[in-house]
Amino acid sequence: QTAVPLNYARHALRCVSLWILTLPLALVKDFGLATAPVVMCLAWSYFGVYQIGYTVEDPFQSALRLDTLCEVIYRNVMYGTASMRRRLSAL
Repeated sequence: QTAVPLNYARHALRCVSLWILTLPLALVKDFGLATAPVVMCLAWSYFGVYQIGYTVEDPFQSALRLDTLCEVIYRNVMYGTASMRRRLSAL
């Protein structure tokens, strides 16, 4: 359950980017003018897989606002809510 280090993630992205940038040089002989669409499809799929892996690594980065939720819980526990204070003062 350890997170992927930031340096590893950056290195992986740079390697995929370098591979995608040099791929047309290897494919142009075989594909000719179709090289551009082939490389675009491959780039879309490889960067998509990279993004899916990044999202799976930290699934709550944008889905949940955990900082806000924790702050509200902390304030409620430490200071109570207004309705709770009213009920306690009525006792």
